Amino acid sequence: MREIKFRGKRKDNNEWIYGSLWIRREADTSWLKCYICEKFDDEWHEIIPETVGQFIDLKIKNVKEIYEGDEVKCSISKTQHYKGYVLYEDGHFYIQTFWYRFRPTGRWDLQKPPLSGRCNTKLDIRNTINEVISTIHDNPEILEK
Repeated sequence: MREIKFRGKRKDNNEWIYGSLWIRREADTSWLKCYICEKFDDEWHEIIPETVGQFIDLKIKNVKEIYEGDEVKCSISKTQHYKGYVLYEDGHFYIQTFWYRFRPTGRWDLQKPPLSGRCNTKLDIRNTINEVISTIHDNPEILEK
């Protein structure tokens, strides 16, 4: 069975917390408040809604969990290596790519499609993820590449 859990940055100390997610609408407003609880009978902590990311039920080397919003390195062949971030869209997790590297140069080159500075390549999440680099919440400049 798939493990469903979330992460988010706590509002009180800006640290990551992992567990069950609860979202509630404030009375008489359109504001949403998000909370995460690490263990069943534990305290609920308010989190910054923009930082919520779902665990994608995939681990690197069965240790490092991968969440929506993670910046990752992945390989789709022996000569093609990409950097991108994990996103959820249309009912699936993808890797939105923005960098590529062809061996043997060993250099990362920005992939620039004709009309924008962003690569529109979406890789299936089952492609090999080699490493989690950071998150789009800790390093928002990732989205500006």
